[in-house]
Amino acid sequence: MHDLSEIRDKSQDLMEELGERYLGEPLQAIGWKFQFDRARRRLGICWWEHAGRRVRVISLSRFYAGWMGWSEMEDVVRHEVAHAIDFETRGKSDHGPVWQAIACKVGADPTRLYEGPFVPDRGSKYVGICPSCEIEHPFYRRVIRIHACSVCCRAHNRGRFAPRYTLRILERETGRDVSPQRPAGMRSRRGVDR
Repeated sequence: MHDLSEIRDKSQDLMEELGERYLGEPLQAIGWKFQFDRARRRLGICWWEHAGRRVRVISLSRFYAGWMGWSEMEDVVRHEVAHAIDFETRGKSDHGPVWQAIACKVGADPTRLYEGPFVPDRGSKYVGICPSCEIEHPFYRRVIRIHACSVCCRAHNRGRFAPRYTLRILERETGRDVSPQRPAGMRSRRGVDR
């Protein structure tokens, strides 16, 4: 487990340095703050609006920051700082060409998604198993709808749902299959029960 206080301090230093360099003042001086969160499905996020109100937060997953350490999380912080700078200059941010140029300037990899390994989360009550790649997808609550493997759908089906990648949901403790089933009589999109 890596030292989170070191990651927090270095993240705040980067926010200060890059804000000063590209906006003329540290991000903290214009209302941005840094925090850790409980995310298990992403490494970091930049919020300028949440639940209809204006916020300015750069947040890292406490779980992944502790597991990966600063050497891996530095690029995540730079990625999120690029979003903050983009928002402050344009009033919005996305992963388009303008943001990509800013990401390159601040030293971040200008791609949208993390492609490395995720730690299997043994703390979740349920786990979804992909029939194709066998990647484990953690679920913390009872699963009530059908899910597909996001990795396989993104790689083979342009991100759209594909029934062949439907996850089999298992209760971690017992191994019992608790996959949701389509209610009887419910028709598929083609109008035929399968």
